[in-house]
Amino acid sequence: MKWACVVTLILILLLPIMVVVHDAGVPTKELQISSENGDIDIELSSEVTHITRSTANFTQPVPDSESWQTSLTVECGIIIQDLGGSGVDSSTIRYRYVEYGEITEGIWQIYSGASMDAESIICRQDITFDTDGVHKKVQWKAKTVSGKDLIDQGYYTVKIDSTPATIDSFSLDFIAWHRVNSPEISFYINDTDPPGDYSSGVNINTLRYQLTTTGLDNYGSWLPLVPLGSGKSVKCIIKPIFEEC
Repeated sequence: MKWACVVTLILILLLPIMVVVHDAGVPTKELQISSENGDIDIELSSEVTHITRSTANFTQPVPDSESWQTSLTVECGIIIQDLGGSGVDSSTIRYRYVEYGEITEGIWQIYSGASMDAESIICRQDITFDTDGVHKKVQWKAKTVSGKDLIDQGYYTVKIDSTPATIDSFSLDFIAWHRVNSPEISFYINDTDPPGDYSSGVNINTLRYQLTTTGLDNYGSWLPLVPLGSGKSVKCIIKPIFEEC
């Protein structure tokens, strides 16, 4: 029985034993125990000395997806975080976007606005779009300092309406002579470019008008304009009082 115990112990020592610690697919420490000719060698080797519990995320997109922008150049942004982890590698931050109506994913572009790695990086990038409309795809990605890929699964909506409203369909002939000094004038204010659901519509709370009776350089105060309805094409009626000529 004593010999059997000795043989069993020798066999166990001859077998190499390796313990590998992993976190999120990244090996961090290796402990190897082996035996040759009865001697035990222990080797501890690792280039990564910290095990991170990454909570990387993308938050607070800019601009607000519910607000309309009045310029084709829009400041877009995101906050990339890796709190409690190795931090965000600033040199790996990328962004991409697509134009209204395109079905491709866009080309990743280098973001150069971050100068150093950090657990939290605020990104801001001016993007110039070609057309008005609802641009549904603005996306960001990066890597952590430890090499973990981060890609935002959200496509942030940017809504642009940079085209001024138009006024047309006046009911009054401004060239002809009129027999009354308080004519009724109707007209339409339109915000229909681009067509469909991709223009913001007329903000009826902002409508005002001015009158002048002594030339274009002498307008009076702004007066409230009450529209008949709301939407992308709004009818308005005014009855200004002019002095007799």
